[in-house]
Amino acid sequence: MENRWILIIALIVLACIPLQVMAYSNTNVGGHPTINEFAVLYFEQNLLPKDPLLAGTSIHGDASWGWAWDETDGNADIAPRNMISNLRSKLLHQWIEDGGYSADEPEYTMSLVHFYDPVHPEPAYLTDLKFLQEFGEFMDADFASPHLTAVDWAFDRDLGYGYFIQDYSWNDGLRYYEAALASSTRANPQYGQAWRAVGETMHLVSDMTVPAHVRNDGHAWSDPYEDSVGSHEVYVYAGGKPLNLNYDQGTLRDVMVRIATAVNRNFYSADTTPIRYEEINTGSDYTSYYYPEPSLEGLTPDADGYYYSPVAGVGALAREDISLFQPLLPAGVLKRVYRIDEKVINAQRKVLIPTAVRASAEVLDRFLPRFNARLSVEKYLPEDPDDDQYIVHSTLKQVHSEPDAWSGYDLVVKNGAYLVEITPGGQRNEMPLSLTPIFATPPPDPNFNNWKDLFKFEPGTRLSMKYDLGGYVIESNEVVIPKLTPTPTPPWTTPTIIETTTIPTTSPPVTKATWGCVNTAACTPDHPENCCPGTTFNDDPCAGCEPCCVWINQTNPTTGEQGYYALRAFCSCETGETLDRSSVDTNPWAGVPGY
Repeated sequence: MENRWILIIALIVLACIPLQVMAYSNTNVGGHPTINEFAVLYFEQNLLPKDPLLAGTSIHGDASWGWAWDETDGNADIAPRNMISNLRSKLLHQWIEDGGYSADEPEYTMSLVHFYDPVHPEPAYLTDLKFLQEFGEFMDADFASPHLTAVDWAFDRDLGYGYFIQDYSWNDGLRYYEAALASSTRANPQYGQAWRAVGETMHLVSDMTVPAHVRNDGHAWSDPYEDSVGSHEVYVYAGGKPLNLNYDQGTLRDVMVRIATAVNRNFYSADTTPIRYEEINTGSDYTSYYYPEPSLEGLTPDADGYYYSPVAGVGALAREDISLFQPLLPAGVLKRVYRIDEKVINAQRKVLIPTAVRASAEVLDRFLPRFNARLSVEKYLPEDPDDDQYIVHSTLKQVHSEPDAWSGYDLVVKNGAYLVEITPGGQRNEMPLSLTPIFATPPPDPNFNNWKDLFKFEPGTRLSMKYDLGGYVIESNEVVIPKLTPTPTPPWTTPTIIETTTIPTTSPPVTKATWGCVNTAACTPDHPENCCPGTTFNDDPCAGCEPCCVWINQTNPTTGEQGYYALRAFCSCETGETLDRSSVDTNPWAGVPGY
């Protein structure tokens, strides 16, 4: 316990220096949340329209619940990741943007796992400023370096104990989203958790565009590039041309490594620029490099001392500065240094900020599972031209595309389904659907991947399905209810005047319900097969409700007989009109066996 207090005091002292190893800046007026904001926008404008599997989708659904650590909650220097966790409701893009902040909290703890060195894979984690890490290891294991890279951290490799437990990795996001879809309530917090994980993964991908974070430069006190990139700079440079990389090829891990490698080879950080020495004995010059690339050999500076990269789009690498009065070093006299100044930083911003935006947009693009949503409508009584009841059948089928983050997953959707009805008058109604159909037989494990129920619609109504999966909205095809075919009526004829008052010995049966057609004399109680559908007689169980009577061609659960009469869904016995289906009390099928 005493060791921990000594460490905390030492770190407080260091904090006063001040200590900062975060990439970009960790506030909503800073770099990361704004990069995430532009990444979402880039996805909408450039990636979504080009993917046919995303046709009929958007990311502007309703808000989702989840556990948040926002900028308004404050920050921490050293703490477990779950120190601050507040239940909040946010829109999809807000979760992702705020993930750009929470990924850096607590700041010192997270700073140790946001580096990746592609040139020295053994080890690739941060080893600069090693004395701080060794001091932490000596004082308390909770504060020791976890020996994890940003790539490790992004894909759920953690220590499993102490201060380094990753709850918002890419893999965590996939698990959260699978659980969110399978929940029976749209208000489950896993949706927010999933989008937060997307935002935090974007943050780690963006860190691979910061030279210091891919060149083992701990920059504990300052880094001119990071210090100069805030929200304003992202707005200015986000629309530029990113590095020419295959963002849509390979796994997301491959993309991170590819970005880190390109940035390491083409850009200097302030503490990893070359140094030119003069040999004391020979007087010859030589240049010391921290990394083999970028190299200044063979390049000629301009009149102001700037070296430019031969790689298209990279621009100024560094400015050469004469240093005649530098102290003696073991290898000789320091003759020239190469500085990162405002001109070089502008060249870096021009390329690296658009690269961070493009790469982060790839995170969202890969995260969204693809579905094929289809709606079909079948007339309930196809033999009856006047029947206005329809069986609505919807399917939501998972579709795989490469590279596919959801390969191997079988996503089951149990919330967020709506039947969209646009009336002939143009009124749009979105009816939330229940897992348990009202009139169809529910499957053993009800879900919205394969769902059907019975409804009554006005002719000309346009129907479609909408699935709001945590703000990710998928819409099906549209079906139009056709206009009903009018029932032909017999022409009026002038009755024949019979002079006698003879009464026929037999009278045709009195039809209790015409149900769309006119019965003939062959329609008798003994021969109901010759009657119009729905025709009933005095002893029928539907007596008094003839306009609502319908033949159910199924086994009667009470009598065991094949087929029986029942009342139409939400039909008034008195008028034959549809009742308010939202009221359970007006359900006329409530007393019918099996319903």
